Amino acid sequence: MDKVKIVKALAPLQLGYKREFDQEQLAFYVEMLCDLDPELIYSAVKKIICKSKFLPSVAEIRESCESISSTATGNRPLNADEAWGIVMKAVKDTPPYEHPKFDSEAITETVNNIGWQTIYEMLATEQSIIRAQFRDFYNLAVKRKSEAKTNTNIIMALPDNSRLKSLLQKVTAKSLPQKGNAKLMEMNK
Repeated sequence: MDKVKIVKALAPLQLGYKREFDQEQLAFYVEMLCDLDPELIYSAVKKIICKSKFLPSVAEIRESCESISSTATGNRPLNADEAWGIVMKAVKDTPPYEHPKFDSEAITETVNNIGWQTIYEMLATEQSIIRAQFRDFYNLAVKRKSEAKTNTNIIMALPDNSRLKSLLQKVTAKSLPQKGNAKLMEMNK
């Protein structure tokens, strides 16, 4: 983490909003954004200046960073309607009493929560109710996954001797095979 680069990434905010950060506020923003790439922060700041009339909060900068990152990587989560479409296609394409595999963890979790047979055997009169339940469960699953990613990134930005960081590494080591564990740690650097 290079705090000087983060300060430079935040500098356009002072020009765009005709307001200077005091030292305390600037230090706070830098600390709260230290787990993010400075180039990503700079891009998010530029986007926010073009779209917002008011100085952004840390949360708004982080949301913009996440949005830009997901666009750049192509890893944006499906919205609930897109996910429902995938499930309805699976209903059409899956033989009775078989359970399809989904590429999305959020869809898999949602289908498991509602129950594949419930979705598969729903009547036309039940479809709107089940779709509403699916939407709610799916949005919660996506939110949980996003929060877990954010939490992991924040914990990984802590000093190496941090108790939270060592706990995360222990939990990750227990829950993932060694290749997956190394990949997770590399992703969060």
